Amino acid sequence: MQNQRQIESRQRTVGLVSSFASFTTGLLVFLYPFYFQTRNSRLPPTFYLTFSIISGLIFLFTALRSHPYTRKMQVVLLWLTGVFVSFESSPGNISSFLFLAAGLGLSIEYDLPRFSRLSIAGVLGIVYLVTSATSFAIKVPLTALGIVMTGHIMFGAGIGFLLLYLWKQRVNRYRSHTDSLIDLVSERTNELETLLQERTELIKEIHHRVKNNMQLTSSLLRLTMNDALDPHALHVLTRIRGRVDVMGLVHHRIYKAGRLSRVALKPYLADIVVLIDLPGYTRPELQVNLAEDYLIDLDTAVPFGLVVHDLIVETTQRANDAARTGFRPRPLRILLELRAETLVFRMEEHTLKQLAPPLDPEKSLKTELQIIYGLCDQLSTRLSMQAIDDATAEETRISYEIPIHTVRSSGAA
Repeated sequence: MQNQRQIESRQRTVGLVSSFASFTTGLLVFLYPFYFQTRNSRLPPTFYLTFSIISGLIFLFTALRSHPYTRKMQVVLLWLTGVFVSFESSPGNISSFLFLAAGLGLSIEYDLPRFSRLSIAGVLGIVYLVTSATSFAIKVPLTALGIVMTGHIMFGAGIGFLLLYLWKQRVNRYRSHTDSLIDLVSERTNELETLLQERTELIKEIHHRVKNNMQLTSSLLRLTMNDALDPHALHVLTRIRGRVDVMGLVHHRIYKAGRLSRVALKPYLADIVVLIDLPGYTRPELQVNLAEDYLIDLDTAVPFGLVVHDLIVETTQRANDAARTGFRPRPLRILLELRAETLVFRMEEHTLKQLAPPLDPEKSLKTELQIIYGLCDQLSTRLSMQAIDDATAEETRISYEIPIHTVRSSGAA
């Protein structure tokens, strides 16, 4: 909305200029027949003088009293004046046109539509001024031309100033409005950036605290393991502690990288391989055919990391059992790659046939394997196992494959 002070200032200026123009025009029309000793008007000169005095006083009243009705009065009075002047001379008279143009410009300035008409009115005013001057130069006696052109110039200068003033006010108003919008957008942008930064820091702090809590839980489990005398209980606690470390590793990766819900898969998998701490554990041969910035979301990273951890722990336990018989298993081989937009995890285990796990998940009664199958269900996939016989009758290779279709994020952060 326009500033109230600007509206009042504009109304006062319009009223004063229009009042001056009315008084000047009426006086010129009244003095014209006395000066040239001829009557050149359809109506008595006193009528125009009276009309101009009344309209001038009304314009003066509108300049001194600010009200929406007085602003409407200015517009209507300018149009009526233009009609009367046009009736007296001709519709093409410059005075008539400028009155009508001033009313049009003022109505536009008071928020009536089609602002572009004001510029059209200005162009037409210049055309009419040239044609009127040419007409006067040809048909009006030279002695009369001076006073006629003087009157038109005086009146045209006043109305032209009014139109120029309206135009300038309109441009300034739009500039002020644009500057206000720019300031508002800038302010809101800064507020949103601040809120986003606060939200990012808050979420990072949450991940940091979760990671710390996971580390605390892992430390408590380590202390409990020191007092465990039962080998089976020690194995169970070790496995639980490894799972806690894997979940804490996800939050550590998120906090360290500054990403709120995505984890870089390649370094995450390398960290899982490193954090496993078991007797007889040998780090697998790891081959990851992915970019360093290949990302997976948090909902995928946690169950995937737990599956990898439990598979490695399970195969390490079998490798330890096989080593007691004199068998020397080869290190695990892990391959991670993309196949047609599907992330594929493959692992090969070299073991004894009598220690190999059942290839049918339905026939497995071991709790650890059931946990792995449950985590695969959470990833909306299945673990497939295939036995590959070697040259000897006692050895076999087990190939594990997990296609992951739930990866939703990839690319640089």
